[in-house]
Amino acid sequence: MDTQLAVRIESEGGVLTLTPMGLLEHFLPGAKLVSGSTRIFEGHVPGQPDKQCFVQAEALYGMLMEAREKHLNPISSMYLIPSAAPDRPAGHKIKYDVGVQRARRIPGFLGMNMGLLVQRGNAIAETAGEIALDGDRVLGAWAEIYISGLPRPLRKEISKKEFAGTSKIWNEKGGFMLCKVAVDHLLRLNYPTLYAEAERMENLTAETEAGVMLESVLPDEPPPAQSAAPFIAEEWYTGTLTEIIPRVNRKAGRIVLDTAQGLLTCFFFSRPDALKKEELDWTSLVGSPARMSFTEREDKSGKTWRYMKEFTFGVVDAPASAATGAPEGDPA
Repeated sequence: MDTQLAVRIESEGGVLTLTPMGLLEHFLPGAKLVSGSTRIFEGHVPGQPDKQCFVQAEALYGMLMEAREKHLNPISSMYLIPSAAPDRPAGHKIKYDVGVQRARRIPGFLGMNMGLLVQRGNAIAETAGEIALDGDRVLGAWAEIYISGLPRPLRKEISKKEFAGTSKIWNEKGGFMLCKVAVDHLLRLNYPTLYAEAERMENLTAETEAGVMLESVLPDEPPPAQSAAPFIAEEWYTGTLTEIIPRVNRKAGRIVLDTAQGLLTCFFFSRPDALKKEELDWTSLVGSPARMSFTEREDKSGKTWRYMKEFTFGVVDAPASAATGAPEGDPA
């Protein structure tokens, strides 16, 4: 995997472009490749020089892809979660406050509450907040969200032994962390698209043992200026292939091209000729040069969608034709 492959992300704060290596340097400054590997990086948790951790190139790229899909700045809105061993995959997590901020936009939102589940003597009690009394045995946490028109609040309970770890943050802020996890799971269970700011993107697409979540230790880079030049139907556009997703069931496939004008996203229902090789691994094409043209069509609500007309990769000259066929319906 090319760790210098740039990914363009449009977030609430603007537009930024990051490579997997740039993302790694933000979270784990000075990380180096593990001896004999071309994709696994080794470093130390900032402020904890004795805590060794590992991050794979695939984990960095996956973090950038989710940030782009959900319109998040990965530096300010996500954690990188390294692994404790090179053969264990690293991960990432969207920050708790991102979900809370977007929860307030839910139609009919009235508020939310959370607390701990504790054993107090022979009874099970609920606290209002993350502070337990002396003698309480913390069992887990609960969270509720109140929506106008619902007869009762939406509720989620979690068990401490299922989520609590042995890391420093869990030892120092165990109650607070439990409450945060309860709220996070409540929102994800009842509003699975909440973390995707643009609903149009969601409609079109069908912890590790290190015990730490790394936050950026460097300031955000200033976002590059975004071109205002529009994309024109039937014209050819050349750029780098940054995403390719096949059609699944009735949902349209998607191809994203990073061009000089910005990201060009097109959908398709029949795969183009250039992608009809039976053994072709589509994921291996990410980062390749490609060319694409499209047509436009309005759905019943008046939204305009771009459908791929012709597509080719790894060549300079435009092909004579690579029609995708007539679409069977709107992507959504």
